[in-house]
Amino acid sequence: MSTKTKKGLAVVFALAFLVVSYPGSATAESAPAVQKVLENTKAYLDDLVTAKDDNTSNDLSLKIETFKQVLDLSSAETKDLEFKLLTADKEERFEAWKKDSLDKLARALAYYDSERDLLSDSNSITAEDITNIAKHFKEWRESEYLPLVSEVQDFILIKQEMKAIQTAGKRLDKVNENLVSLGISSDNKNISKYLSKAKSFINSASKLNDEAADLFVSRYISTSTEEATSTDANATSTPPLTSVKDLVRSSLDAVKGAYQSFIDVSGVVRRLLIR
Repeated sequence: MSTKTKKGLAVVFALAFLVVSYPGSATAESAPAVQKVLENTKAYLDDLVTAKDDNTSNDLSLKIETFKQVLDLSSAETKDLEFKLLTADKEERFEAWKKDSLDKLARALAYYDSERDLLSDSNSITAEDITNIAKHFKEWRESEYLPLVSEVQDFILIKQEMKAIQTAGKRLDKVNENLVSLGISSDNKNISKYLSKAKSFINSASKLNDEAADLFVSRYISTSTEEATSTDANATSTPPLTSVKDLVRSSLDAVKGAYQSFIDVSGVVRRLLIR
């Protein structure tokens, strides 16, 4: 193999890893957007509930428009959660919970429509009425809706992380295939070390995400109190990983470690090929 060809292959091999986006990045980027919607909705509601009434037509119009924005934001948020649940891969132990959650989300959407109906006739509603409606809506959101959002978000995180782990596993297989095609032995001391680290990271990520799924089941699905208590105790026996989000976050970190090992392998191969 000519030196020029070796250098070309080295560049191609290195880029094969460096240009691959880390599969968990989309999840990380979408979380702030969801949080922003939640924060905006809360801000609008707080403004409505705490604002003083001056009984002018401008005040009434402003309150109606503000509450419509609350309903629009809430609808968009609920429909997004609904879509993510509907498109999530099926897994038997989650299906009953998914159906129940989808029913609750559908009821939330119907509730938004009924609230819009209350605003349809501005001649029969006062600024004080809007304030009271907003207070009731805020109480419902905090007591019933936000706990549901938290559950659904935990479920989505677990499912997205599962796909990230699967993608990392396929990437490891592809690395081994590339090594064979380049005639480089995976027994090379440095390459073997990084491949072993990558595999270990992926196994660790899978274990952590499985623990997150078990914790989710114990908290939101299990009907047996004894089973829930036992599983919860096991899941929380290794602090500080006491929540689904903590466990998934640690799983994500492990996947990132695997991708760093892939990049390390590409560096070793590049140096071998350009000798």
